[in-house]
Amino acid sequence: MKFGKSLLLLCFFTFSLQANPCVPHLFSVGAGYWDAGSNHSGGLFQAEYKWGGYFCRCIRPQVEIMTAEFHSVFVGIGAAIELYLTDHIVFCPNFSPGLYYGGKGKNLGYPIEFRSALEIAYEFSCKARFGVQFYHISNAHLSHKNPGANAITGYLGFPL
Repeated sequence: MKFGKSLLLLCFFTFSLQANPCVPHLFSVGAGYWDAGSNHSGGLFQAEYKWGGYFCRCIRPQVEIMTAEFHSVFVGIGAAIELYLTDHIVFCPNFSPGLYYGGKGKNLGYPIEFRSALEIAYEFSCKARFGVQFYHISNAHLSHKNPGANAITGYLGFPL
C-alpha cells in the first residue's frame, strides 16, 4: 500500500512541474568506474539514448547499454525524470529494467537486473550536456544471490 501512495504522490508532483518545452532526442556516451572495491572492479563504457519529448511533463523514455572491463554487459530500457533546477542544471533520477550478462565479471545472480540511477548535468544553450551519473544494478531479490554493483560515470550528451 505504501508503494501505491508513493506512486500517487509522485504523479501529482510530476504534473505540477514546469518542463522545458524544446526537448530534442539525446544521445550520450560516457566512461567511468564499475563496482569499486570488488575483485571485478574496473573501467566501463556506456551509451544512452533518451527520446525527445516528455510524458507527464518531465518523464522521458530511455535505453542504455553498459559494458565493463571484464566483458560484462547490461542492456536496459526505462524512464528518466528530468528536473531543471536552474535554466542549465538538470537533475535526473531514472530507472531501467534490463538484461545482464556477467561475462568474466561479477555474477549478479540473475539475468534480469534493475538499474537505478541519479545524474546531474549542465545543459548548454545548444542542448548538449556534460554530467555525472551514479547507478546501482541489482536483481531486487529475484534470486537468492543478489550482490548488486555500483558505478559512477562521466558523460557527454549530444542533441539529435
